[in-house]
Amino acid sequence: MKRDHDVRLNQVAYEVGEVVYVLNVAGKKGIAKKLLPQWLGPGVVVKNTLLSCIRYDLKKKKVNVNHDRMKKCRMKDFLTWIVKEQESCKNSAEESSVPIYCVCKGVDDGSFMIACDWCEESFHGRCVGVTEEGEEIDLYKCPKCRSG
Repeated sequence: MKRDHDVRLNQVAYEVGEVVYVLNVAGKKGIAKKLLPQWLGPGVVVKNTLLSCIRYDLKKKKVNVNHDRMKKCRMKDFLTWIVKEQESCKNSAEESSVPIYCVCKGVDDGSFMIACDWCEESFHGRCVGVTEEGEEIDLYKCPKCRSG
């Protein structure tokens, strides 16, 4: 039932970088399905796109898989490509945790910044050509909003 499905969804949460197996639902032509392995993997969860849809990396190909076709991998020692993929997932998560401002993709370094009143993005004054007197502007419109 749908209710049971939703309960299971909240019980098993797959984090980015976690090692999982994926249920093998595809068969090969000429081979009986019962002779094929039931689970594919191990693989690494690369991205949680929705609550139930997970981007999964199986060595060389990346596939979107529903959460109910996955199970956690309980191996002690992982293959080297899995360890590297987990590290790259952790590094990308650390990089994305730093808030990025401005069109220069820089962070807030304490210098003068101005916010667009239309898209509500912040910009360094030096990047958009506004001096500190720009604080007196009632409504600021960034170059992207002016052109579009």
